[in-house]
Amino acid sequence: MNNLALDYPTKLDIPAAWYGPEMANNLHLNNVRCSKKGLFTSGLRTDALIHLDSDLNANEYCSLPQGTHNARPFKRGVIFNDTQSDCVRSVSRE
Repeated sequence: MNNLALDYPTKLDIPAAWYGPEMANNLHLNNVRCSKKGLFTSGLRTDALIHLDSDLNANEYCSLPQGTHNARPFKRGVIFNDTQSDCVRSVSRE
């Protein structure tokens, strides 16, 4: 049985300097949503829903309160779990 995974280096095989900043959980990303509009991600400390377009340009799609979970585009705004307020919110992008 040929295991192709052995032919490719893992993060453990390559010096950390090749991968940019030190690994950390500063943003606490907790969800990713992919749709025809692009890739969306957010986390407890991103303070925004971040949109990545097809050219991998990252932009703020909508600001969010700190402590947000599961944010995603919804109708003409964003829906998310506002963990610190213990409720689900639907807000406009403005």
